[in-house]
Amino acid sequence: MINITLEKRDLWILSAIIVFLAGVVYVIALDSRDYLTMGHTHDELEPCPDGKILKMSGATWTCQDDLDTVGTGGMYVRCCDNSCVVSNPKTGSCSCPAGFSATSISMSIGLTACGGPPCGTQGTVYNCF
Repeated sequence: MINITLEKRDLWILSAIIVFLAGVVYVIALDSRDYLTMGHTHDELEPCPDGKILKMSGATWTCQDDLDTVGTGGMYVRCCDNSCVVSNPKTGSCSCPAGFSATSISMSIGLTACGGPPCGTQGTVYNCF
């Protein structure tokens, strides 16, 4: 028969060990860059190479082409008076590169550059595909 005797001092030591281990687990799980984010960020778990972005595909995360930089002709923004507010980085103007065509959506874009009559903050965003 085994007889275990625990004194008050032994319980204090055991309690201190448990609190210490809980603290270690908490510090390891806390993202060291942003204390408001618990756990790990997606780039810590699976970093993607340049030109790729992390996307959810089904139930898994995969590195896929970044559609803003690969496979598209970029985008640009015009105010309702047709003035160019945001140039396409691929052309340096409000146009699509050769071989691409623009699709557009009119919306309130919130740019002060389009402010005032007749536009307000209304503008059109063009995506080149």
